[in-house]
Amino acid sequence: MRPERRAEPRWIVDCGRFEPLWLVARRGTVGGQATLRDVSTRGLCVIVDRRQARRLVNALAEAQGTQELVEVARIPGDGYRRARVAWSRVAESQEAHFGLSLTEPLQLCVAELGGE
Repeated sequence: MRPERRAEPRWIVDCGRFEPLWLVARRGTVGGQATLRDVSTRGLCVIVDRRQARRLVNALAEAQGTQELVEVARIPGDGYRRARVAWSRVAESQEAHFGLSLTEPLQLCVAELGGE
């Protein structure tokens, strides 16, 4: 288990509550669905199903290396928010985990995406 590195509190989304997000990478050419895992004042942790969105997993990994912004929206939602891919964990399982650092006004984005 990794040590906790966050200085700010985070809000974990209940396992029974499915909070779908839509992510868009590669300057709008690759999109796909992700599930919100937790929210903090600085960003989000999302899970992408590798079986359903292999292209998105690859695009998010590329965005992490190039620091290119990705777009994040709720489903259904009223628009996109921008974020950077801060970290990734792609293991042997079918789930890929990504940490997204929000670049827009944080309190507003976090509240809209399920934080307090």
